Amino acid sequence: MSRVAATILFAALALVVCAGSPARAGEAWQGRAIHGCDVEEGYRPFTYYEQDRQPRGYDVDLMREAIEGTGLRLEVRFLPPKRCASAADSGEMDLDMADPWSDALAEAWLVSHPIWHTTDALFYDRTRFPGGLTVAEIRAHPAAHPGCGIFGYPYEDFPKGEIDTSAYTYDTAFTRMLSGHCEFVVEALEFGLEYRYRGRRLLEDPRLAVVTLPLRPQPGAPQKVDPDGRFPYYIYLRRTFPDAPALLARIDATIALWQRTGKDREVMARYLDLARLEAAR
Repeated sequence: MSRVAATILFAALALVVCAGSPARAGEAWQGRAIHGCDVEEGYRPFTYYEQDRQPRGYDVDLMREAIEGTGLRLEVRFLPPKRCASAADSGEMDLDMADPWSDALAEAWLVSHPIWHTTDALFYDRTRFPGGLTVAEIRAHPAAHPGCGIFGYPYEDFPKGEIDTSAYTYDTAFTRMLSGHCEFVVEALEFGLEYRYRGRRLLEDPRLAVVTLPLRPQPGAPQKVDPDGRFPYYIYLRRTFPDAPALLARIDATIALWQRTGKDREVMARYLDLARLEAAR
């Protein structure tokens, strides 16, 4: 490890110790629930649930480790996107569990270090496009290639109007695409590989195919899109949560430790077949 990296890691761990002191935890956090929100279908592999409705996923594990020993307990609710957004805006929710960069969120909330770097992709109907659907063709003639997306997501890499965002659930978006309403659905590859559509993984449906979508870096906004064309995902924390800066320091220190030791991939492998992900990229 370089001297600079060692210094950064030591400082991050020191923040954890400081934020996790008994006095601090007892005053601000002891016995308190911290409420996270995600979309009602869940967002595999980051935050989702099975039949027991208990939250699971990469950022659930990350948050639980970050708050270990503080007296906090994590509670996650799964709501329709609009309801989830309003609950976050009203202060009813304390965490946006995993999202790409948002200028509006970053202004209103505290933002963690990136927790994972997703690969965006287009999911399409192979029976409609047996020769494949190319990103180059879509970008060259956007008006001829309508897409489907989810309400509330900006889709900034596409011209205004190309993506129909009237769907409130992923099931609806994929159903519309397969019925010919649009040609593709835009979503993170990580999500698409694990999403259950009609009871099975999305790409287990013989009609569905995928092509990765290299995103175009946006000058002046490197936090939105990485130079390799991937989306960093973040945890957003309500600024008015008790002792929020100390809690964010704990979250960031946990992220740094996971990435330094490789635990990020170890934990993600519990929820996502990393070999399938690398093969699909």
